[in-house]
Amino acid sequence: MASLTGKVFSIIGASQGIGLGVAEVLASRGASILLGSRSPGKLEAAAKSVKARYPEAKVETHAVDACDRASIRDFLQQANTQFGVLHGCVNVAGILGANMNVQNIWEMDTEEYDYVMQGNATAIFNCVAEQLRPDILAASDDPHVTTSIVNVSSIAALSTFPRSAPYNASKIAVLGLTKTAALEAGPRNIRVNCIAP
Repeated sequence: MASLTGKVFSIIGASQGIGLGVAEVLASRGASILLGSRSPGKLEAAAKSVKARYPEAKVETHAVDACDRASIRDFLQQANTQFGVLHGCVNVAGILGANMNVQNIWEMDTEEYDYVMQGNATAIFNCVAEQLRPDILAASDDPHVTTSIVNVSSIAALSTFPRSAPYNASKIAVLGLTKTAALEAGPRNIRVNCIAP
């Protein structure tokens, strides 16, 4: 694998699971990383875990709530203050919802639907909207030098599940948002992609 020494990445939703795994891979390749999560205790534990495995890695943390754009803006300013410009962002923030795999559409209330859409689709929208602001990501006129945003959706965006309407809809929304952002950011040599585990 190629070295990422000298590159800086942010990960929102980094305290566990996929986000923590991404942090470990980036650290193993020499990248500097800023980890973000709305759970400060879990976030610090994640950073300690990464540093223990990769003592040479530069790992910083900053609390962030992906449902709050001002919080994301503060997080990205922290990244620029601590490291300089970002070369990539990974957005893993998301929730399942209290009634995942439990209720049919006609049994759900709007509040549950709105809660899951906010925690998944709106959270990723907020991340991407703030990350694409000028002076956040490293810019280049060379089409061979790009920066990247990676959003984490779900297999539910491609193959939906019964009794999971809010979750399915929110993950499909992340996929659509990613496609739109890729079209809009492409001329700036910023790639925006989505994975759907």
